[in-house]
Amino acid sequence: MALVLLAVTAPDTLGALYQLYSSLPTDAELNDASRFGAGLFGALTVGWGVTLHQLGRGIAVSRAAVIGALVWFIVDSAASIALGFQWNGLSNVGFLAMFLVLLPWRRPR
Repeated sequence: MALVLLAVTAPDTLGALYQLYSSLPTDAELNDASRFGAGLFGALTVGWGVTLHQLGRGIAVSRAAVIGALVWFIVDSAASIALGFQWNGLSNVGFLAMFLVLLPWRRPR
């Protein structure tokens, strides 16, 4: 979640953090695509984290997957729109729809 928040609200701070870990001798400058990438990876990480947390609590796999996917969708779409990549928010709708359609909705035995 930190990557998403830094990508959206504090790109200079995110750039400074990248610079700390960069092997480049010059300042690392984040362009819009880099900020978008940081937001995207942050959203994916949050979605996976929520899914794993739900599984650890004993929630059914399909329910945990849906909760994680919804969290990913909300965070990723909001970050995409805030960063000017509305097309990604729109493509997220299609991905989420495919995920929900293809998810096996069996009840646990």
